[in-house]
Order: sequence, then C-alpha cells, then structure tokens
Amino acid sequence: MIGRRHAVFLSSASGGREARPLIDKLTPRVFEVFRFVIMGLLNKQIAAELHTAEKTIKVHRGRVMQKLRVTSVADPVRVSQRAGVSRGAQASIRLRSIRLRSNTLLNGRD
Repeated sequence: MIGRRHAVFLSSASGGREARPLIDKLTPRVFEVFRFVIMGLLNKQIAAELHTAEKTIKVHRGRVMQKLRVTSVADPVRVSQRAGVSRGAQASIRLRSIRLRSNTLLNGRD
C-alpha cells in the first residue's frame, strides 16, 4: 500500500510535471529496466533480454522504486503514464519480450 503522500502525488493534476523530473533522474540502464518493469516483465525475463544476471535486475528495479519514490509495483506504471513515457518505445520492447517468452516456452525453461 502506498503512503498518503505518494497517493496525493500520483493522483494530482500536476503529476505529469512532477513525474518527469523523477524519471529523468534514472540512469540509462535503470531507465531501460524501468521500461521493462512497466510492461510487466519478470526479473528473469528482463535479465535475459539485457544479457545480465537476475540479481542485477533486482538491484536496478530497487533503484527505480527508490528514485521514483514509490513502494508498489503498480506505481511505476502510474508514474510513467503521468510523465508521458512513449508507448512507441514500449511497443518495440514488447515485441522482443514476446519472442523471449516464446523461446522460453519452446525450450521448456521457466
């Protein structure tokens, strides 16, 4: 459950103006993880996509949560919507993630 202050931030009309600077604080790699997170990918899937360890993704995901000042997994999605993160960029990532999921299913791995 998010705190009262975060709920006010997320529901405020000025949320877009306040959300963008938070997203701009993310490093390029953490932002890349952020985009996968808001699409709903699992840490394991993000790690495979970025060719890194799952533990590294957990660290980056924690930094996303910390820098965006959110506590629930759904909150980064709300922040991205308020900030106007491009859906077009997410679409290309989504296609790659679908391929990844298909390959995982075909190879019988979880």
